[in-house]
Amino acid sequence: MTPSRFNPVLLAQLRGRTADALFQLGELRSHDPSAATAMRALRLTRHTLEWFWIPALDDLLSPHCETQNSGGYDEV
Repeated sequence: MTPSRFNPVLLAQLRGRTADALFQLGELRSHDPSAATAMRALRLTRHTLEWFWIPALDDLLSPHCETQNSGGYDEV
């Protein structure tokens, strides 16, 4: 099976936008008790981005990643 190839430019853009979203989500606050469920969902989203998405994107962007290639990129 041939490994998938990803466009490193698009991956870098996705990584940057993910980091921006992580920062912006971290800025959101609410002390309203009726927003407790939404704030828990927000914390879970931040956790997922920080501990799963960003490391996965960093792995794909690493110079040792076998999915990068000089041509024939699959769209991300």
